[in-house]
Amino acid sequence: MTSHRILITAALVPCLCIGNIFGQKIPAPTGSAPHPFSTKLKQRPAAGDPAYQSFRREIDALGAKLASIGVPLQPKKQTPTDIYRPAEIMRLKQNNGAPVDVVFDERGSVPIFMKGRKLQSRQPDVARARTIVERRIIASSFLSENRRLLRMQDPETEFIETESSTDRLGMTHIRYQQMYKGCEVWGYDARVHLSPEGNVESYNGRTLPTPGSVDLQRETVGEAEAVRTAARHVGLSPERSTVRRVIDRDGENALRKCWMVNIRGGLEENQVAFVDMESGKVLRSYNSVQYDGPVTGTGVDLTNQSRALKLYLIGTTYYMIDASKTMFKPAESTMPNDGVGVIYTLDAKHGDSNLYFVTAANNSTWPDKASVSAAFNGSKVYDYYSAVHSRNAIDGTGATMNVVVNFNTNYNNAFWNGQYMVFGNGDGSAFSDLAGALDVTAHEMTHGVVERTANLVYENQSGALNESFADVFGVLFEFWADPANGNWFLGEAVTTPAIAGDALRRMDDPGAANIAFDGQQPAHMNDYQNLPNTSSGDHGGVHTNSGIPNKAFYLFATSSGVTKEEAGQIYYRALSNYLTRNALFIDCRLAVIKAAEDLHGGAGNAWATAAAAAFDAVGIVTGSGTPPPPTQDPVQGSNYLAVIGASSGYLYRTSPTGANPLLISAAPLWGRPSATDNGSHLFYVDGNTNLHIVTSSGTSDTQLSTSGGFNNISVSPDGRYLAVTSVYGEAVIYLFDLQNSSNNKVLPLFTPTYTEGVTTGNIWYSDRLDWMSNSQIVMYDAYNIFVNASGDTVGYWDINLLRVADTAIARLFPPQAHGVNIGNPVFASNSDNIIAFDYFEEGGYVYVLAVDLNSGADGVVTNNYSSLGSPSFSNDDKAVFYHYITQSVADVWTVSLATDGITGLGDDKGILGSAVFPVAFSVGTRSVGVEEQNSAPAAFGLSQNYPNPFNPETKLEFRISQSGFVRLAVYDLLGREVAQLVNEERPAGTYTVPFHAKGLTSGVYIVRLQSGGEENVRRIVLVR
Repeated sequence: MTSHRILITAALVPCLCIGNIFGQKIPAPTGSAPHPFSTKLKQRPAAGDPAYQSFRREIDALGAKLASIGVPLQPKKQTPTDIYRPAEIMRLKQNNGAPVDVVFDERGSVPIFMKGRKLQSRQPDVARARTIVERRIIASSFLSENRRLLRMQDPETEFIETESSTDRLGMTHIRYQQMYKGCEVWGYDARVHLSPEGNVESYNGRTLPTPGSVDLQRETVGEAEAVRTAARHVGLSPERSTVRRVIDRDGENALRKCWMVNIRGGLEENQVAFVDMESGKVLRSYNSVQYDGPVTGTGVDLTNQSRALKLYLIGTTYYMIDASKTMFKPAESTMPNDGVGVIYTLDAKHGDSNLYFVTAANNSTWPDKASVSAAFNGSKVYDYYSAVHSRNAIDGTGATMNVVVNFNTNYNNAFWNGQYMVFGNGDGSAFSDLAGALDVTAHEMTHGVVERTANLVYENQSGALNESFADVFGVLFEFWADPANGNWFLGEAVTTPAIAGDALRRMDDPGAANIAFDGQQPAHMNDYQNLPNTSSGDHGGVHTNSGIPNKAFYLFATSSGVTKEEAGQIYYRALSNYLTRNALFIDCRLAVIKAAEDLHGGAGNAWATAAAAAFDAVGIVTGSGTPPPPTQDPVQGSNYLAVIGASSGYLYRTSPTGANPLLISAAPLWGRPSATDNGSHLFYVDGNTNLHIVTSSGTSDTQLSTSGGFNNISVSPDGRYLAVTSVYGEAVIYLFDLQNSSNNKVLPLFTPTYTEGVTTGNIWYSDRLDWMSNSQIVMYDAYNIFVNASGDTVGYWDINLLRVADTAIARLFPPQAHGVNIGNPVFASNSDNIIAFDYFEEGGYVYVLAVDLNSGADGVVTNNYSSLGSPSFSNDDKAVFYHYITQSVADVWTVSLATDGITGLGDDKGILGSAVFPVAFSVGTRSVGVEEQNSAPAAFGLSQNYPNPFNPETKLEFRISQSGFVRLAVYDLLGREVAQLVNEERPAGTYTVPFHAKGLTSGVYIVRLQSGGEENVRRIVLVR
């Protein structure tokens, strides 16, 4: 093996020539040039081939030599190791025919939102597409197809349908509860939305990867004991209780199998407690009664106006029962005790348990004004939902409604407890009688609507959304029912009767001075309050932080060109069709924009744009749901190009403009070299197919093998691993651990399928290699051969990802059309989300393309006519270098990229003649934000941060007593990861890591250290 592959097409070019000496690329006539990918072809080794046997023996012995060469480890920022995500997004894009919108949760773990035109691969049966049966099949198929994206083992059993509906636009909305082996994963559900044609247009929800760590067999604590424990914890009698098995999170965000115990204790007590089935401890509890305002309550004066009432007469007695609505079913009713589809007004007579009918002997004389106000306002709220949103009562199906007045004595509150809207009389100082306020009545009824639609959990951000939607429809109802007096205040008619002009809340100005009881709310995410999920902490700030989405609605509803009525329709659609139980503020943003697109003509319409601007204005931006694609700072130092002389084959180092060439190799090269991330060394394969390592300054060139057989190499960014392919046609990649040769591996390659556990052997061999920045995943191209239905043998090139730890493989792109070949892939210098590669379709030209793996968007970097480009990104990812080779020329070109990072600007210019295989690299260091201390190993542990409290930066010191994989991350009190500080292999020792709380609000955060099966947690306090 003495020839160089590059000399086959470049032998006529005598030397390196600096500058654009050729001026332009001259295309050969289409179809007249050799197949561009033919230069990458190999032969399979014959059985017993002596050269191949020598190569394999040297591979086995090479580990120790490589481990002794002393390439320094380079700490790297880490990125997720989900190799399936890019391929799954590409598949969605292929189904859709265009890029799709995919938003992941705060940890970057699973999607919370997907949107396109046709997200599923299954083609709807045109004749049956409008039937709910066919749509259920399509939706279920969509979920199964996306099991890798959802990180679920079996979506068919881990989702159960709980609800389906078809709206007036012809769209079908199917809701699913997440399950695991028949056990509900509490609070996690999802929705699939289908177009009138039966295509999946969007998905949204909050789900978890399959909770396989939960042992469902162990049940130390039984149901009866759990009920007793829960009753003691909440201080109620266990008699009125219900219980079921669920999977829930504990205080440290770990999943546990629990008894979910619900205990009622009067109208204002509906306690929910989660009891760990193994330890018997109460993990958490909350009161699911949904109050209007602080625990001191709200109240209204009765207006002394004469109101028209709908009553029910039995004999000579008039009952305050409204049976006038279309939902009333007289044949199914036994009046007055069991009316079906009626609105009851009931009297608690200043107690908290017993309820009484409100009756009179005269249809115009009633015992008190509160019952009149409650009956009238309750009826009007029903009319609002019916007339404006076509909703039939609270549950949407005409179920009976119950309104209760005179609850307790001087009670300063109103609330919805899941069955009743309950009003206190107020004490006359903090509140007057709450039953007289239009917005308070609508607010409480809307809690019932929320419960029967999105069912937002009444804690933390989902609870704040619950309160916010109740406020939204409270004010919208008041504008509808009393246009002359409608305003953006809540409870102004009943709050502090002796003080004019104040209110319980304000949507236009949540922090205004005239809000009573010091109840000012934040109006922007910068002021979000991280409160504990306790009663004293307002269940995580449900009434506190609701001011942020409230302000967003006000801004949206008062936007130019948007009416309050249109805003209400959009919000109602978001609530009833898109939001799910554990929705966060970002989910509300996504749901509202999607609802605006549904109702007003697709993406980018004026209503959707106004909604996005409103959420932007309060700091609820898309980035808060899905962190921007992870990028690294460029290497700081001197920038260079490594190129191969097209005639001599030797390796040169030049400037990025092709100037100042320096010969650095002692031998001619076989193919493209690979540089370490800090640019100190390059690996290359020489013309005799032996492996070398050379310093980038050219001061040292060491030959590492003698038997030949090496083809392409790639050194991992951290300098620890070397991936190698051979010149032989074999479906393997050789992996060398440069620190520990016992970890060397031969990684078999195969063609992955979309059926779990099923692979095929189509891969013939691999060629080009490149690493993700986390040094855990290798991207490679591979030549595939299969026999088609006609018996013809067909070959093609494609691109795949391989995760080193478990040898899992994923296609980066779905199978391409016949005649399409893609290869020579390379990651961007500072982002794993951008790649470039060569694309060739038989009968056409070669294009260098780039793809954003996060969105699926692609761009043309350049048309390279009949030549492969072998692209390489510049140090700052603002340009791409590539070569252009014909039978008479071989030179290096560069082209600038647009701001999207994937589209060439068309300013191509040749910078270096008689040169090929450009590789951009930098000699310097990359900032990783980690200060390491080489102190002696100590016991495993995480020290308290210093300073604490801090603003905005603190230091975290941790110790590991043995080498191993280390994860150090910061979480907020909702369990959401806000920062990943360490996620890599570390030797034993003590380390100090700075943590900068950029973009975070004041509050308590949790730092978790995990390594070697051990875990340590600390709480840190940010005070701004």
